[in-house]
This record gives sequence, structure tokens and C-alpha cells, in this order.
Amino acid sequence: MMVGFNLLSSVCTWAMRALPLNMVGLLLIGFVALLNVAFGLLAAWQLLREEPPSR
Repeated sequence: MMVGFNLLSSVCTWAMRALPLNMVGLLLIGFVALLNVAFGLLAAWQLLREEPPSR
């Protein structure tokens, strides 16, 4: 899952730098990038709060 977040971040960065986007396109890609950050942080927080398996 974390690899997916990293890949989406790379795609958003590439799109914002390489594609000639108008303002709506930039806002859309920026919004997707911010959602990616939020969900990535939420996933990382859930991994940190997960109880370790008992032996």
C-alpha cells in the first residue's frame, strides 16, 4: 500500500512539471496529491498504532 502512495506521488509530481495544464488541471492534480499525502499519513499512523502479534 505504501508503494502505491509513493507511486501516486511520483505521478502527480511528474504531471505537474511535465504536462501543460491549465488552472483547473493544476488544482485537480494538486488536490489528488494532497489527498495522497493525507491517506498516506493515515495509513502510516494506523501501522504505528497496530498491536504487535503476541507469541
